[in-house]
Amino acid sequence: MMYKVFINGRGFTLPVEGKLRKVGFYTTRFVDAQDEHDAEQTVLKFVKTELPSNSSSEDSTLQVESIEIVESSNAPKKMGTGFSFYVMD
Repeated sequence: MMYKVFINGRGFTLPVEGKLRKVGFYTTRFVDAQDEHDAEQTVLKFVKTELPSNSSSEDSTLQVESIEIVESSNAPKKMGTGFSFYVMD
């Protein structure tokens, strides 16, 4: 089955306008998985690899906000990319 997974990441340290800042982000990924749990684990693992390795801390979290089944014909051919960042501090 194809799943659409919406994620909220919080507490990551990334450069913003030349300064390191705590940021959060939202992102959506599509994944072909056997069930919701498999979809969640696959997407979380993939998103972690997209972030700079030194951006996370003890306060960093990745939370799945929603998972929904989508028709394969309505899903993009790729898993998805990109982040919508927001400054936390």
